Amino acid sequence: MSIPVLFTPQKLDKSIIVDGILVSNYPVWVFDSGPDPEIPTFGVKIMAAQDYRPKRIDNTPELVQSSILTMMEANDQRYIDSHDFKRTIHVNTRSIGIAEFWLDSKDKKKLIKTGEEAAEKFFDEWDFKAYKQEFGKQLGSKR
Repeated sequence: MSIPVLFTPQKLDKSIIVDGILVSNYPVWVFDSGPDPEIPTFGVKIMAAQDYRPKRIDNTPELVQSSILTMMEANDQRYIDSHDFKRTIHVNTRSIGIAEFWLDSKDKKKLIKTGEEAAEKFFDEWDFKAYKQEFGKQLGSKR
């Protein structure tokens, strides 16, 4: 999970995995085992519906925040054309923000149901053999 400034960097072998704002907000490829894996690596992308209307910026902190969010969205948009997109379960949180950690039980149940439905839809359409045929050479390659 990656939310800027909320999580501590972690060591993985000789690498340090840091918050996504620094490199990639969606590093699912880190967990690939090679070009012919026995089991797939899946990602879950939790996202709220986007509001693309222009935002009014009245001060420097708002400018910095908007700039960072724009960079993150542009970097993440690259994955849509890659093999990562095909192995991602997309969960739309709708009106619930991804950093709302203290939800009431009604909202928690709504999120769980939304996630279950997204996963069921994904796995109904998932074909691992076809995926490996199309993207096998890209799996396990370090970016």
